[in-house]
Amino acid sequence: MNPAAQTLPAMQERAAKIPWYYLAALLLLIIAAALRFHDLSGNAIYTDEAAIAFNSRGTLPGVISATRHNNSSPILYPLLSWGIQQVDRSPFSIRIVPALASVLTVAAMLFLLPRVGVSRPAALLAVLLATLSTAAVEYAQFAREYSIDTLIAVLMIAGLLWYLQAGRKALLGASLFLAPLTQYGLVLFGGAILLTALLAGRAGNNREPTVQAKGIAAGPARLWSWLKQRLDLAIPAALFLAGSVSSYFLTLRHQAAGGGFAAGSYLASHYYSGGLDPVAILSFAATHLGLMLNYHLPAVVLALTLITLGLLLLASWQRRRLDPIALLFLTTLAVAAGAALLQLYPLGGSRQSLYLGPV
Repeated sequence: MNPAAQTLPAMQERAAKIPWYYLAALLLLIIAAALRFHDLSGNAIYTDEAAIAFNSRGTLPGVISATRHNNSSPILYPLLSWGIQQVDRSPFSIRIVPALASVLTVAAMLFLLPRVGVSRPAALLAVLLATLSTAAVEYAQFAREYSIDTLIAVLMIAGLLWYLQAGRKALLGASLFLAPLTQYGLVLFGGAILLTALLAGRAGNNREPTVQAKGIAAGPARLWSWLKQRLDLAIPAALFLAGSVSSYFLTLRHQAAGGGFAAGSYLASHYYSGGLDPVAILSFAATHLGLMLNYHLPAVVLALTLITLGLLLLASWQRRRLDPIALLFLTTLAVAAGAALLQLYPLGGSRQSLYLGPV
């Protein structure tokens, strides 16, 4: 008998044991890598790419100085670009870090998020949207920090869920430290992550439903009990503060000049410039949140997302407990809108909002 025929049933049996999720995940990962690495060096170097590549040459003190005075990003990506250029200087080499970070973002969503509580169908749907996102693919092939921030954002989400489920703080703390050094929008996201952790509370620590005002306002004893259950967030919060302070002194204090980024130029429309008019404030927030969401999601998917969110909020109201991801989503939108209203950071359909993609 043909030996190949003898092994065929065994091969079929082994293939049948491979979970469908991993087959689908592998397919999506291959598609994501193909889209992001396809003709990576084919396009000419754009002005922004050339600027950061030039700023990242020379000595390390020179890289820091150039980033401070000739750029608008934190220090992490310029340092990575500097390291790459010690080996090779080409369109491919200066773009490989964002492309690789974008593929790793997809991989983290596929293989890390389900381990910390996200259902596999939800992870696959999220990855499908991220894989085919025009903005994600475009900036995966663009030598700037905007693809790296999405990877850090996924790690922050995973760290939050790991903390809420098991009290593990390593991933949460590490990602919160790196966030301000990666992209300034991640400072807002880090604030939303910590606020969500405070409101949700770690599993096993809460004897009552978590997101309830009465749990905070029912007297000093209950307030102290509520705070004591969350004291272990001090370490991640301290790491976030350390990353923020480091980023401020390394780069931001030299880059910021009286307001948000490009508030007086090409991003002026992404900031609120009206007065204390509640109608104007609400109109700005709703319009620019809509532009941001539509930047990440096709119109049909966005409509379905909002309908699903409404149903989830209704179910959460009945259970008197809000899912952590839904809570993070709402908190993130509130923080992002607040920053634009205060003219601290832009909000709208632009690359500055790519950090919001994962959530």
